Amino acid sequence: MSALENQSRPRRMQKITTWEGTAPGIADLLKQKNVSELRALAGECSLKGTGRMRKDALVACVTQALVSREHLETFLMSLGQREWRFFQQAAVRPYYYAKQSAEEIYPVFQRTGYLQVCRDGKKLVGAVPAEVQRTYRELAEAGFPAR
Repeated sequence: MSALENQSRPRRMQKITTWEGTAPGIADLLKQKNVSELRALAGECSLKGTGRMRKDALVACVTQALVSREHLETFLMSLGQREWRFFQQAAVRPYYYAKQSAEEIYPVFQRTGYLQVCRDGKKLVGAVPAEVQRTYRELAEAGFPAR
């Protein structure tokens, strides 16, 4: 059993009932959204020609955009200090147990799929999808500003 599997795991998530092993991938999180939400997210990613796409195609298109270095860098640069610190902490570990007071910053990340949040009892747990963590590591290795 890997070290990740030995860690305590969140039991219930918003819209996703179980979470075993690693955090859900970004495509899995986006599949939980409806077509209108996906189209809005596609617009935020400046994607063109998504108006007639079906859900599966939208998920694939938005996923590709969200995990691109350029988009993640732009998103991270737009964050306030509090959100930036939270992302830094959550992006370097499989699960991040956060303070209750941080609950209001989660929607910033959940809307994009860059973070999934659930409750483990009374604790809030966040996880950044593995492909976003990889992109973040690439940015950091390339000298992404530490702010």
